[in-house]
Amino acid sequence: MACPHAAGVSAHVKAAHPDWSASAIKSAIMTTAWPMNVTERLEGEFAFGSGHVNPATAIHPGLVYETQKSDRLHTIVLWPGIYCRENSTDLRRQLAAVVRPLENTLPRDLNYPSMAAKVAVEESFTIKFHRTVTNLGNANSTYKAKIFSHSSLKIKVVPEILSFKSWKEKKSFDVTISGRDLTSNSVLSASLVWSDGSHSVRSPIVVYGGEDEFTTPSSAYN
Repeated sequence: MACPHAAGVSAHVKAAHPDWSASAIKSAIMTTAWPMNVTERLEGEFAFGSGHVNPATAIHPGLVYETQKSDRLHTIVLWPGIYCRENSTDLRRQLAAVVRPLENTLPRDLNYPSMAAKVAVEESFTIKFHRTVTNLGNANSTYKAKIFSHSSLKIKVVPEILSFKSWKEKKSFDVTISGRDLTSNSVLSASLVWSDGSHSVRSPIVVYGGEDEFTTPSSAYN
């Protein structure tokens, strides 16, 4: 039943904000969802997404992670079959000129509301995520970062404070995650919350080891 619920909440947010993009709506739903108990499922967020949808807060997310032009180009690199289903030689030739500079693109490079990465088993690792948020809350607002974690992950956010002076202003930040000795198919969960005192913008953080390929934690589910 997750799909119709998420679709209904999306329509609810779109009705309140007709000018919002699809990525802004998705971000609003994900970052305002109620967190689930990750200890109840081995897969953590890969089992239930960002959490339990909350329509009341989704229309007032504060900050959103919007799709940027670079994300659309990265998608071509990561999933070229989406754009070349007909195996068009001309289309592939045109896309080649675009994707060559982005050959080292990874899914975690997308400006997505969650952060997930696969790491080598039983080795030390350091991963960096770069994200950009858009202010859709109060024009003059200051958000402070807070990390919630029940795992051994070490997480640093730079900068830890985002100050906005106008509506739709954008600010970027980096999240660096380090750890070691993950076992095969293990999943470690944490979250980053940006708060200005009235809004709480939560992004799941997941690091996993092993050979299995999980997808990035996506829309909030019931």
